[in-house]
Amino acid sequence: MKRKNEKTPEGESPSRQPETSPEVFELLNAFTAHLKPANSIVEATKRYTTQEIIAAIKEFNGDLIIRDSVVVEYLEKRGFHYEALPDLYSLKFHWLFAEK
Repeated sequence: MKRKNEKTPEGESPSRQPETSPEVFELLNAFTAHLKPANSIVEATKRYTTQEIIAAIKEFNGDLIIRDSVVVEYLEKRGFHYEALPDLYSLKFHWLFAEK
């Protein structure tokens, strides 16, 4: 008996839930609307980890699908960067923000 081809035809995507909800980008825009990239830890008025940013977004809608890599890419494309804070006994990286 010949085996049936289970692959999805070209040009079609399998029916599955998207990796990141479109609403995430709207909430990231709102989150960064009053912030600009800080050039250094001294200049930063706000410091957040990627997980803290995701938690803040999920407060608006806990059902959202948010991948860490999406948040990182979004912030890097807008000029934000992260650094390890001095005097910490762990390597925890924080995004550096300054208010506009």
